[in-house]
Amino acid sequence: MPKVRAFFFAAFMAILSAQSLAADYAVVRARIDEAAVFEGRFVQSERLVHAQKLFECHGYFIFKPDDVLFWRTQTPVLTTSVYNDREFKTFIYVNNARIENSSTPTTNVINRILWSLLSDGDTSLELDFNIQIHFEDDQWQMDLYPITTAMLSVVKRVTVIGGSFVQQIQIESYSNDFTTLTLSDIERFPVLSTRQERDLANP
Repeated sequence: MPKVRAFFFAAFMAILSAQSLAADYAVVRARIDEAAVFEGRFVQSERLVHAQKLFECHGYFIFKPDDVLFWRTQTPVLTTSVYNDREFKTFIYVNNARIENSSTPTTNVINRILWSLLSDGDTSLELDFNIQIHFEDDQWQMDLYPITTAMLSVVKRVTVIGGSFVQQIQIESYSNDFTTLTLSDIERFPVLSTRQERDLANP
């Protein structure tokens, strides 16, 4: 009989935990501004255990929720990445030629998190992560700990910080390498501009 009570207590606590997470996640989503199109700047830095120098790349992004997430790295190497709910493609430019390149698992995680927070479609992050959410004034922080074998092979922990938009995503690997994506200068648009349409049409 005690085992039965323990089972139902554990099940009840799991339900409460899921309800609490759903409520906190809804609060985060509600704090993020809505727009048909977002554009901003990004800096992505990588601190590798076996490298003394911090590697940084700079560029801009365009995000049309539920449609496409576009990244253009301008320095140090010109590259473009296009992510949607069906595929993820990365292009690198060498001698005026565009070459399709493979994307890293870390980059895929970043795109999935942004897509989940800023689109109406549910990417079910809780299927791959144990999620903890904290609030302080107008800021919020999500800590994601992988729980599936596939995700455990990619990251040790993900920290997402934001307010009315996502401000920073930091990914820690089991090798103690860190990837930090910082977003800034966020602009909101009612429709895609001509220049944005051109970027999306010709990555």
